[in-house]
Amino acid sequence: MATLAHSSGVLSTTVLKAFGEAAHKDKTFLKRVLDTYGDPSVRRLIHRQVIITGASALLVKKLEWGRQGVYTEPQIQFVRPESKDAQGDYKYHIPTSLAKNAVQQYRDHIDYIYETYELLHARLTTHLKNADTTPEAGRNAEWRAAIDTQARVALQGIVPLANTSTVGMYASAEAFETLIIRLLSDDLPEARQTGLYVLEELRKTIPHFMEDTDKPEAGGSEIIYRADTRQRITEFVKEHLKETYSPDAKTVQLTDVWPRSEFDLIPDMLYGVTNMSLSDLRQMVASWPYERREQAFNAYLGERLSRRDSPGRALEKARYSWDMVTSFSVFRDLQRHNMADSLEWQLLTPRAGFDVPQLIEEAEMTEEYEDCFDTSLQIHSILHSAGYELEAQYVTLAGHKLRWKFTHNARQAVRFHELHTSQKAAPETRQAVEQMYERLAEVHPYTAKMMEFVGQPDDAELQDLAAERFKEFRRQYL
Repeated sequence: MATLAHSSGVLSTTVLKAFGEAAHKDKTFLKRVLDTYGDPSVRRLIHRQVIITGASALLVKKLEWGRQGVYTEPQIQFVRPESKDAQGDYKYHIPTSLAKNAVQQYRDHIDYIYETYELLHARLTTHLKNADTTPEAGRNAEWRAAIDTQARVALQGIVPLANTSTVGMYASAEAFETLIIRLLSDDLPEARQTGLYVLEELRKTIPHFMEDTDKPEAGGSEIIYRADTRQRITEFVKEHLKETYSPDAKTVQLTDVWPRSEFDLIPDMLYGVTNMSLSDLRQMVASWPYERREQAFNAYLGERLSRRDSPGRALEKARYSWDMVTSFSVFRDLQRHNMADSLEWQLLTPRAGFDVPQLIEEAEMTEEYEDCFDTSLQIHSILHSAGYELEAQYVTLAGHKLRWKFTHNARQAVRFHELHTSQKAAPETRQAVEQMYERLAEVHPYTAKMMEFVGQPDDAELQDLAAERFKEFRRQYL
């Protein structure tokens, strides 16, 4: 593939000429080919799977930040915070940078939160079983699993972000190199250590593709640049921003929208089916009456019959920037399924507050639930005062709110809003995304109207209609 980009032949003959004669004789052949002819796109053809065990929830989000690969992590119903390792300890990350006395305080406080989780899980499970009207004959394994999941979803807010799990990643060599460079330049010691681990493992199977990752004249330069620029902007903030905490805690803020009028997208919608320049199309559309522009916009969006029907790429030009304040649990849900630009979150802290789930209140467990947040605040303050600002993030809980931002385009927004307002979405996540949809509808009503499956299940009649239309299309053209 590397040499094909520099030849006029076909792939089969290129393979025969190159590898048929030389590959079995020269172990460095692949390296020389890549160095001499290698197009950067070749790095996208080599894929590997890496498994990381013992990754904190904080690290998991850093691993998934770029969304350049396929990631797997346990769903909430399969997370067992009360489970222990072979030594009888709860499974959570302990920062290696902590002093000995800080480690003991760290463990004492987090162990208390885990013990509370274990007790509340048993009590809440009993409460749900007693409140459930399912007859004894129907209380099978599936019923017990559903009860357990309901309890764990309600209690996920008190799980510390130090909680560890196993994460799988499947990505190209190019994506892994980007990930490694980003991890090695990160402030968090756990991230840097993981970057070295991933690099070491990949060099066992694809050494030629990972050779330049940490060389000073290649990836090393980028690592230093990233770390240095972050340090510079951090020092600037410390010098010029005396107060870096905003009391504004609105769940959803739509901070930027482009274009202001969604009808400005019409020239791009027409471009592919005309022979006119974009500037001429803009002049022509600008002279149209409102009704004709409305007709053109609706014609391009068409009639969607299922969530799978994705509108045309002209909508990729429209952009929405969001400033969010949500629990870490909601952030995790939205970040995991969303391709976005300018995704960034702030240091995790107890200062943004938390909410108590309705089920916890109904089960009269509010006092114990809030006690976990008080314990988190205590150890966070201890660590922060001792200079462990980064490490203090591990003791924040999944129910603590954080401030984060991202930008996506209108085409991505269709999938985003319809997916996270479906019946399968977690209630807290669904509520936040519904607020986002309301803000979007205020500025781009026609685009919002096209998202007809927001908060709605798939319509069986529409699915039947889609099947009939495809059957007719297939008869005529396929």
